[in-house]
Amino acid sequence: MNLEGFIDQIISFGQNNPLIALIVAIIFLFSLFLRPKLTLSLLLLTLILAGIYYSMMDAASSAREEKQKLIHKSEQSSEINKQ
Repeated sequence: MNLEGFIDQIISFGQNNPLIALIVAIIFLFSLFLRPKLTLSLLLLTLILAGIYYSMMDAASSAREEKQKLIHKSEQSSEINKQ
């Protein structure tokens, strides 16, 4: 999972669902106007949590790839031992 793919999915969602994207933008701007400190704090918290989620998914995909390499390597060595 790369960051560019994640951003592309968000942009694609916004393009495919313009009404939802517009509603979210209006709510964000309205709350930014009424309570800027709370809104920016929540935005920062959301970005931090998204970063943590992205890091966890990146580590999990790396671990999965490494596991597949080890399984493939083990299968190859067991086939060589059988011959």
